[in-house]
Amino acid sequence: ELAKTVKNGTAFHHAGLDQRCRTIIETEYKNRHIKFLTATPTLAAGVNLPARRVVIPSVMRYTNNGLEKISILEYKQMCGRAGRPQYDDMGESIIISKGYPDEILEHYIDGEPEPLESKTLDEDSSLRINLLGFVYTASKFNPTSYEKIIKFFSQTFAAYQLSDNSVLEKKVTKQLEKLKEYGMITDENGFEPTKFGIRVFYLRIDPKTAFDMTGYIEDYVRGTKHTFGILHMITNLPEFYSQYPIPDKYQEDMDDLINKNEKLYTQQKFSSEDCFKSLLILYKWIDAMTYQDMSEHFDAEPGDIFYIKENAKDLTYTFTEIVKFWRDHAKENDQKKIVSEYQNLIDELDLLRLQIVHGVPEKYLELVKIKQIGRVRAQILYKNGYKNKTSLKKAPLEKLAAIDKIGAILAKSIKSQVEKVR
Repeated sequence: ELAKTVKNGTAFHHAGLDQRCRTIIETEYKNRHIKFLTATPTLAAGVNLPARRVVIPSVMRYTNNGLEKISILEYKQMCGRAGRPQYDDMGESIIISKGYPDEILEHYIDGEPEPLESKTLDEDSSLRINLLGFVYTASKFNPTSYEKIIKFFSQTFAAYQLSDNSVLEKKVTKQLEKLKEYGMITDENGFEPTKFGIRVFYLRIDPKTAFDMTGYIEDYVRGTKHTFGILHMITNLPEFYSQYPIPDKYQEDMDDLINKNEKLYTQQKFSSEDCFKSLLILYKWIDAMTYQDMSEHFDAEPGDIFYIKENAKDLTYTFTEIVKFWRDHAKENDQKKIVSEYQNLIDELDLLRLQIVHGVPEKYLELVKIKQIGRVRAQILYKNGYKNKTSLKKAPLEKLAAIDKIGAILAKSIKSQVEKVR
């Protein structure tokens, strides 16, 4: 669809496009080869695309709360693209009104942008992250005091907006108690981080998420494979992007997947009520389902799939690091059985992360380690009987070159790479 529109000098831009498509569109628009660009409000932030004319067809948009008006700040951001001094000598910003033009004029054009609001004290997760960070940095040499913590946070923009120190103290005290409960700080002779708290600080994640991950470990050290369970846990974390409910048309797919996997995981029970569309997409991604098939089956754009994959990859890494911390803790206490169980889980997580990175089942992992062999070529090679580097080493060059999407040049490259395999 995008290719068709570009031929006529027009294009569309939204978060669902993959990075390659967005880069091409942005570059060609700046080069004036694309004359007309339609975009979602997300384009208003973060991408420098000046225009001579900005047309806003509606001041309404869909949000998690339903249909809402865009903010004045968003309007100013969008119309601010029109008539940039270094590009044009004039600019036009047009709102298409479907009624009440005077109200729109007064609200958006003559109105002042909404005041900025700090999230530091408004969101518990943000306060926990900042509190742990302050305790760690302020107690490098000596434990820090409660008074120093309050003094620091009372000087923030968030405290200025609160204008009530008692509310600030209440919020800070509550989250300090949570950090102690999570085992990340102590306050015996002043506040200082524990070893676990320091590790969580460097992982840059909400301490509650790290604490919850620790609780999940016991579910995954028993049994054999835990792929579905781990993906289920990851897609339920607050940090996971795009937690859309399972649409009715995918309910059967989800139920089949749950029934199949509950036979493997005796420690866990799953419900479709706490499973998200992202879980299905992720599960199919590591099963080598093509972009096109996923797009058609799940109504998912390549950009959405990319973000889901990247988010899952990062959170899998975080979970692995949490497990490593507790494995090392068990080593220090000479708990050999636990060390072995945790190491097995780490090995499984390392494989799962590779599956997420490459978008393949575990059986293709050896193949995608070869240069220029991605998920598509790995699948083709596997179907042709080449399941590992050893089988590729034994393959006649001509036979390898004759395989679809391989060819003579790549076949030679593959042979040279697998030559050292014993």
